[in-house]
Amino acid sequence: MNLKTCTGIAGILVIISVVACRQSEYRRMVDEELAKNVRYDSLFLNLQFGTTRNDFYSTCWKLNKQGLIREGPGNLSVQYELDSGELEHDGYMWFYPEFTADKEQIYLMPVEFAYKGWAPWNKHLSADSLLPDVKKLLER
Repeated sequence: MNLKTCTGIAGILVIISVVACRQSEYRRMVDEELAKNVRYDSLFLNLQFGTTRNDFYSTCWKLNKQGLIREGPGNLSVQYELDSGELEHDGYMWFYPEFTADKEQIYLMPVEFAYKGWAPWNKHLSADSLLPDVKKLLER
């Protein structure tokens, strides 16, 4: 075995060791958080991770009858209108969950936001303004 081969093998072993340590730190953090027995599964509008497909549709039906939500563009999402009390400017939130194949429960909730008056010439309603506004909303 020559020096280059030994150096290469040593480098690979160092990389594997570093990766293994990082994974164990991650695993340790996951285990610590799971041991707290605190669940953060609430989303918004009384929806949460683990909600069944039927319960999602039932909840949306009730919210629609109350006038709180409606069908989104192309009837491919749910539209919730945000007023200036929730965002800096009136806006929209569109969402539609992804469900697990086995239990038909919400496991992912993609959400999109936009200000109502957004247009390329309305710089104050651009994504640069929307992003920190949405961050504040979600943190609340």
